[in-house]
Amino acid sequence: MTVKIRLAQGEQDIDIVQGIYNSKENVNYLGGFTLRTSIELKMNTYDIIIANLDGKDVAASEIGRNGTQRTSLQLVAVLEDHRRKHLASKMYWTWTLITAVQGRLHLTDHIIDNNPVMPHVLPTLGFKHAAALRSKVRRHHAMNLWCYDLYSQGLSPFHNRIQEIGNDIEFDESLKWTIEGTRGIDNLEKNINILNNLGMSSDILKINRMDAMTLLNWNL
Repeated sequence: MTVKIRLAQGEQDIDIVQGIYNSKENVNYLGGFTLRTSIELKMNTYDIIIANLDGKDVAASEIGRNGTQRTSLQLVAVLEDHRRKHLASKMYWTWTLITAVQGRLHLTDHIIDNNPVMPHVLPTLGFKHAAALRSKVRRHHAMNLWCYDLYSQGLSPFHNRIQEIGNDIEFDESLKWTIEGTRGIDNLEKNINILNNLGMSSDILKINRMDAMTLLNWNL
């Protein structure tokens, strides 16, 4: 079954994303009810994607961009009837490819201690546990920081896992909007200059970008 992943756009997609986020199985782990206005703000900066399976929109994910170097994976939600189909992993893979095209160095994710799924999923994708931030949440749960380092790891660890679980992903053309302006080549050049000034090789950023564009089937 092919998973089709697209950029969230327009009023109808606001309704779709809100319905996924606020479903009974997701709302508690996402920190409570999600308002339309917050979804619309994220959509205006091209920071939400939707996964469609068999003609039904069943999952959504959003990010934040921290400066030029890091992508923060903020939310991922899958409808209960479509869990255990690796949809979260495939949406994270989409963000990882987009991050590589943008020339960024890292992806991070903050996961609450009692999340029943993601602490088991993230290590299989190549993410490493970086810290436990105990003062960040209520109910005595730690907020755990996970990191994927594109500079030292490249795309291979994550790509290998995607090959194992099924690389049946169709990337919609709308995803190209995520690399407009400083999200694209300008961002890459900034990070190349930063690394060169630090005396570090920047070749991996160029390799990551070319590999990601090939996997996305983009010719930019």
